[in-house]
Amino acid sequence: MGTNETLNSKNIAAYLENVEAVLRSLQPELNAKIAGECISIKGNLICSGKEGEFDSFEIAVLLPLGFPTVEPSVWETGKRIPKIADRHIYPKSEKCCLCVWQEWLWDTQDADFEAFMTGPLHSYFVSQSIFELTKKWPFGERNHDKKGLDQALMKMLSAIPNAKIDRMLTVLSQFKIKGHTRCPCGSGNRLRNCHFGELISLQQRLPASSWKELRSRRKLYQN
Repeated sequence: MGTNETLNSKNIAAYLENVEAVLRSLQPELNAKIAGECISIKGNLICSGKEGEFDSFEIAVLLPLGFPTVEPSVWETGKRIPKIADRHIYPKSEKCCLCVWQEWLWDTQDADFEAFMTGPLHSYFVSQSIFELTKKWPFGERNHDKKGLDQALMKMLSAIPNAKIDRMLTVLSQFKIKGHTRCPCGSGNRLRNCHFGELISLQQRLPASSWKELRSRRKLYQN
């Protein structure tokens, strides 16, 4: 079994073995174990660049059932990063905001555990380290909350220009897109006679559950 498979209750022991193998190779100061229905990872994450290792952060990670489609939870546990939105941490839960998770899935061809480790997880803490020194985010910074989410969504939904984001997410959240639904492009036509193929392609790239999560998150920002 490879870590590109979806984590579930039946393969969690085998999945843990693969996670441990990746950690031994990439981040040997992190340790993993099964915690309930999750895989828990704790220890020091080493930040490295072209010239080698330059910093480390004490972290905790929970991989939930459904990973990588379901977003993991990440915390900085060394009390080094202020628990504020401007440092890309949710103040209430103190979870790290690595990225718009579904956008990462969208952009990443092989979205597995190793890609998560070398991609959003490592990049997040490298960014935090460099920000402490320079007060600038080395990879740029997206807007917070709804504005940042909509920036990601507009890129992902660009196959249907001028469509309303909320209408697009309503259709894409359906586990089976129905051809008699009005197209979200605003033409007034039924989907079967309009952008049906484009919407099916979008749902093939990200499952309905991911679009539903994006829709729920966007609603929370609007309330």
